[in-house]
Amino acid sequence: MRKLESLYRILFSLPDPRVSALISTLLALILGILDLRLLYLWILINLSCFFGNKLIGLKFDVKRTFSLSIILVILSIPSILIFGTPSSSYFLFLSVLYFCSESGILRSSVLSLFPYILVDPSVTTVLVIFVSVLLLSLFLKILNKKVGVVNIRDFVESFILFWLTSEPRYMEKFFLNSSDNSVGKVRCISIGSAKLVSTDFHPGPFRNVGGALLVKKLYENGLIYLHSPTSHSKDPVTAFEVERIKSCIRCEDYKLKPMKPFKIEGKKFEVFCFPFDKIKLIFVSGKNAIDDFEVKSGSFVVDCHNAHVPGFNASSEVGEIENLIKIAETKESFETNLKYSFFKLDVSTRSICNYISALLLDYSGERYALIIFDSNNIKLEFRKRVEREVRKIGYIPIVLSTDNHEKTGIRVKESYRPAGSCEEDWEAFRKILHKLKSPKFSESKCSYGESEVRIRTMSKSLIEDSKLATNDAGKFIATFLALALLDYLLPVLTLTLGW
Repeated sequence: MRKLESLYRILFSLPDPRVSALISTLLALILGILDLRLLYLWILINLSCFFGNKLIGLKFDVKRTFSLSIILVILSIPSILIFGTPSSSYFLFLSVLYFCSESGILRSSVLSLFPYILVDPSVTTVLVIFVSVLLLSLFLKILNKKVGVVNIRDFVESFILFWLTSEPRYMEKFFLNSSDNSVGKVRCISIGSAKLVSTDFHPGPFRNVGGALLVKKLYENGLIYLHSPTSHSKDPVTAFEVERIKSCIRCEDYKLKPMKPFKIEGKKFEVFCFPFDKIKLIFVSGKNAIDDFEVKSGSFVVDCHNAHVPGFNASSEVGEIENLIKIAETKESFETNLKYSFFKLDVSTRSICNYISALLLDYSGERYALIIFDSNNIKLEFRKRVEREVRKIGYIPIVLSTDNHEKTGIRVKESYRPAGSCEEDWEAFRKILHKLKSPKFSESKCSYGESEVRIRTMSKSLIEDSKLATNDAGKFIATFLALALLDYLLPVLTLTLGW
């Protein structure tokens, strides 16, 4: 994921559209004074891009069009002044039209040649165009390599089109071609009006692709998502799979009797167990760090995902987590009275996706507060600050995130921001905190339901092979640049050979 975002920063980080258009136009006018053909080339490239949106499905907006046109014109300065042809930049223009559209190389070649032929209809220009098409065809052949289940050419083309358009269908189609059939459970505990849903699937991969819509879709239906012990290999690959999960949710298969909760301390983790007569709701919280982990359990286990540490791998700590869960599952408790209060606040910040919710549980005077941030993990210092404030008003706090990947990869400077990364997060929590001070408790009716669903998910091999494919990115970029340089020098070769 981080390598994909790094590649995006290199390829697609551009100024504001108005700034791009202004800079491009001013530079083109200045260069037109140097040689009028440079201004003509700039105009024709812009026109080709604008028409390309309709003719070949080019995914370029105004800022990318103006940025590309002035870059190509600047690259053409030496060849147009020395050799009289702008064609040294043609290979790059052809490549952009191919990779940033849904057309093949033939249609891209036809559209891209017009600016260069109209500016300089010479034998040299025609020759350079012909060789450029051959070189790009060669590069596509090199790119058409499989790393395990991943075809690198398909990967690159899908990735570029997705980042240009934010349309999930490009990446979803790519993921679907290498996906697995997975069977998993969908669980729901209802405590009064609060319906808490967990699945054996993961709310990723990123942005609006596949399972990254899961948390939002559940919230739109009045459901609160709790992150289960799972990993990206269980990401639903399309939005259709998310709908299948949602359609299987059952919360009232049978009634539950609440029992007294308890806490179990470990070295690096702690477990909060909320037992019922037929199921146990178990929250696994990281003391200093936590991330995705996988365990097998018949209980309703929740990964609190509440202590973000970059690069932390929880797989090496699974032994302690499994042991704590087993202790919680075997420990006996007794029936008690339960009252609840539940509220939520619609919130969207740079790190919180859709909401913060609070479920207050009063077990005969012993009060717990489940504070749920709809985010991808939580900064540890922020969590501790939240816990301190909640304790001050008499609650035992359990702070957790949904591990929502809706805002993962949405910025070019960082992968994602855990809750607590900006001051707006604290301001939003203060509104929730204000409600915590004067809640209205009600008698709770509790119930539980679960079902199984079969969907298409990203496989472990797809995850691992995608990582290997991104490792080769530098090699393929170097190959592309070498071919671009060779093409750039073609006018020199044609002059040397006397063509």
